[in-house]
Amino acid sequence: MIKKISIFLGILFFLLFGSSIILGSDELTLEESIKIALDQSLSIYSAKEEIKAKEFEELSAKADFLPKLSSSYTYTRLDNGTVNDAKYTTYPYNPLTGSHFPRSVSPLDTNTYQFNITVTQPLFTGWRLTILREIASLGVDTAKIQKEAAIQDLVLNVKEAYFGILKAEKLENVAKQAVEQLKANLVVSQAFYDEGIIAKNDLLQTTSCSEGGLTKG
Repeated sequence: MIKKISIFLGILFFLLFGSSIILGSDELTLEESIKIALDQSLSIYSAKEEIKAKEFEELSAKADFLPKLSSSYTYTRLDNGTVNDAKYTTYPYNPLTGSHFPRSVSPLDTNTYQFNITVTQPLFTGWRLTILREIASLGVDTAKIQKEAAIQDLVLNVKEAYFGILKAEKLENVAKQAVEQLKANLVVSQAFYDEGIIAKNDLLQTTSCSEGGLTKG
């Protein structure tokens, strides 16, 4: 009987959850059936992944409240001709003499390096960031509730399938017992008839009832 339940639930899981289950034993308890269903269910896996996605969105929304650090780096190199020409095209002004004199050193550098760091901190955004954070947090809670609902639905389906096949097995056993009882009654009636204890009509009636019962069984 347990073997039949194992085969039945294996087929059921394949139809409901799109995955086959290889059972390591012919025996399968209700708890094992539920565990296998939860481990193999695509809907439960999808619900778990949805929670991860919503939690990431929540972290992203919280991170928007933190300062943003950015940096930039530039490097400029001038050719020697340009640097040297600058000594003769620009002259410092001497306020004492009122005249200009040539530079001994070019005002330009051959290599120029520039490194910038910028920090941005949102102060007030019209509650936009707060609302987005609350929405993201609500999304996480909703995803968790949906996962629990999916688990409860799956457990219920497994229990219904499990106890349904148990009930069918019980009814089958009862029917088999009834058939065996009818056969035994027929044997007893035949023995009574052979000994002259009952009439032939009684034997025929017992035979008719037995055949009807066997046909239904």
